[in-house]
Amino acid sequence: MITMVFTTSVVFAQQPSKGAILIGGDLSFDIQKYTDKDAVSGVSTETNQVGFGFGPRGGYVLFDGFLVGATLDFFTSRNKFGVDKFTSSTFQAGPFVRYYLPFGLFGEVNFTGGVQSSEFTSGGTSSPRTTNSLTSGFLGAGFAYFLNSNVSLEPLLGYGFDRTKLDNNDTITIGGLRFRVSLIVYLKNE
Repeated sequence: MITMVFTTSVVFAQQPSKGAILIGGDLSFDIQKYTDKDAVSGVSTETNQVGFGFGPRGGYVLFDGFLVGATLDFFTSRNKFGVDKFTSSTFQAGPFVRYYLPFGLFGEVNFTGGVQSSEFTSGGTSSPRTTNSLTSGFLGAGFAYFLNSNVSLEPLLGYGFDRTKLDNNDTITIGGLRFRVSLIVYLKNE
């Protein structure tokens, strides 16, 4: 019985080995503080944002525990300011780095850039949809729960930010707690 529990724990709490290739995807849920600063008046407006996203990712383990990769992110969100509403959709791409500690724990940092398409509705009247550049960053910690020697379920919690520069020089900054769950396949994981 003790041997079975120990063996099960080792399988479920391993880390990827040198040369392993990561292929997978994420689902994310965000609740963040949304700040819109007007370039002319300097006045800031704050509210909460709720959003959902998904994205494929791939990477390579350079040496035991150290992984570098690339991610694509698709995200949609909605904010309400009283009767006003702001909706957006984003597409981003960029690098990420992970370091795995013993027992499946890992830290991750990523930086992405891309485009955001958004629409503002005030009192039932919508403004024209706009497209702007967007940069984002994330720092978090997670756990790789290996279902077998090659497949893991990886919850990740951390802090992320997004910064959008609008055509009128307004800057929108969103930052806060982010939660993501990934299903990852490690090829050549020995």
